[in-house]
Amino acid sequence: MRAPLSWLREYVDLPGDVSDLSEIHYADLFLVKMVSNLSLNLRFSPELRVYNKLTARFEDLVPAFELTELFADYNLADIVFFRVGRQQITWGISRTYPFTDLLARLPEATPDPEDVGPDSFAAKLNVPVGTGGIEAILYTRTLFWDAPDDPQIEEIGVGGKLNLAFQFLDLNLGGFYHRDLTPRLFY
Repeated sequence: MRAPLSWLREYVDLPGDVSDLSEIHYADLFLVKMVSNLSLNLRFSPELRVYNKLTARFEDLVPAFELTELFADYNLADIVFFRVGRQQITWGISRTYPFTDLLARLPEATPDPEDVGPDSFAAKLNVPVGTGGIEAILYTRTLFWDAPDDPQIEEIGVGGKLNLAFQFLDLNLGGFYHRDLTPRLFY
């Protein structure tokens, strides 16, 4: 009597002994990354709005929910703009020059940089000047906190950026300081 699947060896070169079906193992390969966002944008007046973004990531077909953004915007006479809360901030104008994105840096002791989620909290002030403007920021991440549930004032970084755009010149200057990171400036 022939062993199960032994006839298959005549047509396909299979590694190892596959005569016992319990020895056949399958590699599960997840080919799709599914992410869904639900956002709520509440405008209470022309000066005040609250924005909320809930993200669902499906890992092994089990949803994992995460509050990715929750912040309030306030504008003072369309001259000064404030934003406070959990938000995703990117400094820079292209992927070609990521060195200007000083807020994306992580401490050297970060266990797995790929596993860092949306964990930033900021208070931001913007003053538009022509096409560009001035931005001042107080910024922290949960990775900067010594105690995960008890952030301290010294765990907040401070930074600023100036963008002056004219017909023949676009000037960008900025810097960010946090005690866990090397101070950086860009121009």
